[in-house]
Amino acid sequence: MLPIGYTIHQKYRITRQIAAGGGGNVYEVVDVATSNFFAIKECFLAEVTKHDEMKRVVVGVPSAKTLFEQHVANFLEEGKMLKALDNRYVVKVYDVFLENGTAYYVMDLVIGTTLSNIVANTRIGLQINNS
Repeated sequence: MLPIGYTIHQKYRITRQIAAGGGGNVYEVVDVATSNFFAIKECFLAEVTKHDEMKRVVVGVPSAKTLFEQHVANFLEEGKMLKALDNRYVVKVYDVFLENGTAYYVMDLVIGTTLSNIVANTRIGLQINNS
């Protein structure tokens, strides 16, 4: 993941690393001009990509270059579709851009628990109630 303090798009400074998954990394950032907090999702394939010394995303597995390029294209399309949505049940996306050899989108920072935690706690509750 990118380090805390790193600035993306000359505008968003990373304040916290939120999550790393198979298809992307998520960071909490502050807009240095407005002091507003957002989340940024970074297109990243954990199995085949890495950050180089310049913080660019590079494909470490040469045979996966086309796969990653397609993943970036799909990620950009997803970000653009989310940006066009205006629905209170869907997180608002404000910006979509290419940088560091990959794609990013900037969205509302939602504070709370993850869906996987809710599901895990529900399963535990069901197991306790069914015992």
